Amino acid sequence: MTARRPQSRGMCRACGFTGTKVAMTRHHDTCPQRPLHRVKARDGYRLRVTANSRYWLDVEVPVSATLDDLDGFLRGIWLECCGHLSEFSIGPQEDHDDFDPFRPRRKRKQPTLEELGLGTGDRFDYTYDFGSNTNLKLTVQAREPVTTTARNTVRLLARNLPPELSCQECGAPARWAHSWEYDDLTGQPTLYCDRHGEQTREEQLPVVNSPRMGVCAYEGGNDDDWPPAETAELVEKAPVAQKQKTSAPKTSAPKATPKKTRASGTGTPAKGRPDRDGSRVSVDPDTGDALIRIDSPRVASFFDADDRDIDNSNFEDEAFDPDALRALPLDPNLVWIVASRELPGLLPPEEGLPSVTLILNAVTGQILTTELIPDATPEDVLDVVLDAILDGTSASAPARPRLIITPDAALAPVLADILTDLDIQVNRQAMPEIDEMFAEMTAQVSAGLIDQQAAYAPRAFLTDTDDATVRAFQQAGARFMAAAPWQTFPPNRLLRASWTAPDGTPAQLYALVMGELGQEYGLALYPDWLSYVQHTINSFNSDLALLVTGGLESLTMSTEAEFDPQDWARLRAAGLGARTKQAPSLTRFTATGTAPARTPLHAVTALLNAVSERAERRRTTVTSMKTELDGVQIQFPAGPRDDLSPAEQEGSVRVVVRSGGAFVSSRPVILTGPPDMLLSRAFSAARKVLQEKERSLNKRFHLPYYLESPDILIEDGGMFGDLHGRMWESHVSAPHLTLAHLVRLGTLMDGLGTVQATRQPGVVDDLTLELGSEEDGLPMPPPPNLRLR
Repeated sequence: MTARRPQSRGMCRACGFTGTKVAMTRHHDTCPQRPLHRVKARDGYRLRVTANSRYWLDVEVPVSATLDDLDGFLRGIWLECCGHLSEFSIGPQEDHDDFDPFRPRRKRKQPTLEELGLGTGDRFDYTYDFGSNTNLKLTVQAREPVTTTARNTVRLLARNLPPELSCQECGAPARWAHSWEYDDLTGQPTLYCDRHGEQTREEQLPVVNSPRMGVCAYEGGNDDDWPPAETAELVEKAPVAQKQKTSAPKTSAPKATPKKTRASGTGTPAKGRPDRDGSRVSVDPDTGDALIRIDSPRVASFFDADDRDIDNSNFEDEAFDPDALRALPLDPNLVWIVASRELPGLLPPEEGLPSVTLILNAVTGQILTTELIPDATPEDVLDVVLDAILDGTSASAPARPRLIITPDAALAPVLADILTDLDIQVNRQAMPEIDEMFAEMTAQVSAGLIDQQAAYAPRAFLTDTDDATVRAFQQAGARFMAAAPWQTFPPNRLLRASWTAPDGTPAQLYALVMGELGQEYGLALYPDWLSYVQHTINSFNSDLALLVTGGLESLTMSTEAEFDPQDWARLRAAGLGARTKQAPSLTRFTATGTAPARTPLHAVTALLNAVSERAERRRTTVTSMKTELDGVQIQFPAGPRDDLSPAEQEGSVRVVVRSGGAFVSSRPVILTGPPDMLLSRAFSAARKVLQEKERSLNKRFHLPYYLESPDILIEDGGMFGDLHGRMWESHVSAPHLTLAHLVRLGTLMDGLGTVQATRQPGVVDDLTLELGSEEDGLPMPPPPNLRLR
């Protein structure tokens, strides 16, 4: 008889009922607490989101919701760690809107779920992070009336109870998931209790109720305290009479919906990005939110008032409970001013007309709350006010104000309709000071938009190019689009072009063919292998990727508005058809805006023609290619060793790893190997030998799993503190570096120490390992069998 695996159980958010997934599906149809009071029902879907047998969610969404709404909700509750890319797959349609690191984010208006043609029983997939990916499946369980709110477009109905997970060493409740070790039977991260996980805490992540537990840098979502772990009293518990609010820990994960976003500051790069002198308004490339820097102290108070950790515990799916509001004390000395004004020009027209909602203390003049809301209605402003009453503000605990004053004629009756029943008086009153403050802020934002427009203006790249070269470039771009080489060249393997520069020195270029993963069609261009590696492993933060690489360059098919006017005229003169709307464009983006392209036009033209010729000749996937066009040698695939110059391949490389910590020996680990040896293989081989010797030597030695620059960073980069530019990772999917590349990078670090590589005379054929002295760092005779081949 086969043992039956225990079924995952979940809890209803509305009434507390617990049961299996099948029981929960039946329960949703009859749950008396599910409909929200004071919320009009509208047409929608009930969806089940599953990751595996342990983790699942039931949610409801209106038919007007978009994939962006679902994406934001799933990131907030289950997935968000480093701002990775994500993708929905629905039949032949795929949402690739988040994937294009080479241009500022240009959000397109997405179709609604109804426009996607979803019906009961339909299934679709979702992937978060294309490196350490987490895959989810979504099923449409029913199309039925739903009671979601403007603040919470996606409403959580039920969630699996936290699974019972045990330490692999002793069976005690697990508290830590090892981020590098995986159980051979389950494929899940190995789990440890507090005692057994103590010595490797630097490599572990907390156990949380999420399918992303133990992956990348995930430490939890915005609602981890609910539901609680199942107890005997909860089994098949009957619905309770009154729904209770739960409390979640403060978190920096995004809210479930991007409908309302607070204006905020960004991290300030320590190198290469003078934010204080740059654009006042920018757009977060990961979320699409407006990021506003205000120079005026008076106007800055709008945004500083709410610049604190946001507690998402009250951003829940239920509507506001009048009884809970009446239970709050009525403060006779508390008087608020509430106003909302449109802020035209801050967002593209398709994203709506943004408005700033302001709440301030009428007695002290202190700003209490600000929110930036696209297409705000009086009901949206009412939500902000009720939020402030229930949550409290930066200056007071939760309480009902005695009086609310508003200068807005349309807002006053909406506020009075609800708040009068709560014994809160609402008065409309003209307030010129508020109008003056909003006018000053609007002027600041307008100036910021002008600065941003100038910083990201197209740069000319055809100025010093003869007509024949321009014509060849334009024709190569048209050929590229007709041949569609993105269908035959793998999207994660590079080409390399090499040629002799006019001054006689060797030159090179690495390139990826874009288009297969939903990017704009074209080529991603890198001056060397290091730039490709730095972009790849820092892509979780677009600002950091631009800072580390010094800028990212690409060739894409662009419209006239994306060209410098002189370049567009040159292309027309070179034969671009009068009805042709797009042409190939070289664009370079840096941390402060656009910059002149650096890639020689003849090399890009040769690359375009080479990949097009291969795609025209054979429609099969390309595995290898070598060719020469117009003096440019092109090879595919290209790797890290191709990047090394003849001088870098001579001699040997000495790598010194110095570590420290309570459980790590301070004796340096010294590796010497050939320059073209891969760093990951060198560390892996040395790590195995050191682990075998640790017991006999009574020492624990450390070799890094990642390396970062101590000098390139974004200060206060969010939940992880300062974000340092990452230079290497040992993930299976991460691109390799050689020992010679370490010499270029200088001193690097990880959480426990530093790594420094230097070139040495003399050729070596294998890798040797030495241990330095704790006292003076000098090498000691190597223990037996520490010579690695």
